[in-house]
Amino acid sequence: METDANAQKKVHGLANACSSVPSQMERTKANSLSSVEELSQLIEELVEKNSSAEVLETPVLIGRLPSLELWDDYGLDDRVPLSPKHLFLDDDLDLYLVELPSNKHEYMAEHILLQLRDQCEYIESFGSGRTNHMEADKRISPSELTPNLHLPPGVPMSCLSTLVIEIGLSQNWTGQRGLDAKAKKWFRIRNSLGLHYILCVKVDIDRTSRGITDVSYKLYDLQLMTTFRTSAATHLYLAQNALGARIQLDARRVLSIPANQPLPQTFIGDSFFINLETTRDQTILRGF
Repeated sequence: METDANAQKKVHGLANACSSVPSQMERTKANSLSSVEELSQLIEELVEKNSSAEVLETPVLIGRLPSLELWDDYGLDDRVPLSPKHLFLDDDLDLYLVELPSNKHEYMAEHILLQLRDQCEYIESFGSGRTNHMEADKRISPSELTPNLHLPPGVPMSCLSTLVIEIGLSQNWTGQRGLDAKAKKWFRIRNSLGLHYILCVKVDIDRTSRGITDVSYKLYDLQLMTTFRTSAATHLYLAQNALGARIQLDARRVLSIPANQPLPQTFIGDSFFINLETTRDQTILRGF
């Protein structure tokens, strides 16, 4: 089984196939960017400027990119100072810093992945693999060794992603650069990935203690959606017990197995379960 790091490098090679508003000087510099090096330098400066905070109060405008080619080149370069998953590129090619690197962020995404792997040996992850100008915290797919695996029409194994996971620390749900907007961008390219589910998790952080104050989530079931629409978030503090924070996913859809075909013999039941209450508690316990 490939490691997340190796899988991410593999996907990077296939990517093209499948605190305050900056000053006017920074806007001009960003708008005139012509290379990955210049973009990296500006992003590094913005991250350093906000390094004393764990979360941003609002997204920070980096600038307008001249083309998608520069964005793709940035995502394919292993030397860049910040993963594209912490950035948001809107339809006008305005690029924003929406989140700072965080151990909380990385651990929670990894913990969700490990819950799925504990339930089935055929779960793979592209890490934060990049595709179609997008990069998630985790892109989940079945292993190519999955019994009865069936690829959706036009989707190669290298692009197959049945579940996308997005973690947002103190990000808004709504707005042009909120988690709903990011989910909508994944919805647009769902058919090219064989995508069934988008799981967005919002983690609210106390800016003084840096502790977790609330966790909420939205699960977008794309089988039920012909057009993108948002829904109310589920807050964990409203859950009466662990079952209230347990998310259920159709195992055949996650593993890309037709409804009339059996699941792997080692899989118990018909569903995957993700317990976000456990993810939250383990994150707090580990001091992140």
